[in-house]
Amino acid sequence: MRLKALAFLFCLFLAGSAFASEKNYQVAHTRWKEHDFVFVKVAPSYFDASPDQQQRWFTDVRACAREARLKGSVMLVAHARGKFRFYGSKELHDIVRNLDMGWVNAHLNKTLDCEF
Repeated sequence: MRLKALAFLFCLFLAGSAFASEKNYQVAHTRWKEHDFVFVKVAPSYFDASPDQQQRWFTDVRACAREARLKGSVMLVAHARGKFRFYGSKELHDIVRNLDMGWVNAHLNKTLDCEF
């Protein structure tokens, strides 16, 4: 039982390391349905992390986007586990739910360089 718990914690650590090592992100800085958005492409492993890890990472990337003076609601996005996944303001989920990674990829227009 302890071995399984240790293996699980190690996998979580690896998942956290995979997206934490990213420092340059592709961004779709755009307007959609009367809202300004900053869609930040992240590694699919972001969505395998714990909710606390996801929230911390989101907060860091959102701060980085603000420092870069990108106006709009920040949404972290990826194609993970076979579908379009996103993380951001719950008030905007109904709007973003209708998009997909093809749409985001077609609107990529900036690079966000973050130093954590």
